[in-house]
Amino acid sequence: MSERHLRRCVGKVGATAIAPLQWRAVPPRRDRRRAAPHPRQGADALRPDAFSTHAAPPCCCGLCGVRTHHRRRADPGEYGCNVGCLEGMDPYVRAIAAPVDDGVQHPPDRAAR
Repeated sequence: MSERHLRRCVGKVGATAIAPLQWRAVPPRRDRRRAAPHPRQGADALRPDAFSTHAAPPCCCGLCGVRTHHRRRADPGEYGCNVGCLEGMDPYVRAIAAPVDDGVQHPPDRAAR
């Protein structure tokens, strides 16, 4: 089930994303359309922050520096959103069952070893 979630940062960036809250609990289906973030305000403040392999460039707020979302390196057809930027969502208060990646054990890196 997909829901509409408003994202925001402490600067002026706001965007609308349509995505389920438990993204990885849903089995991936290659035939479904994936939702991409669509800026609703402050799009001019978004800055690409490409580094390293440039394969998964995150978007950052040019005012506060928070990374609001990024295109996933493992599957460029998917986007990852900063849970802390979801309007009405406080990751420190709510118990969110979201997996945490350490950035070292990345699927393409494991396949190359």
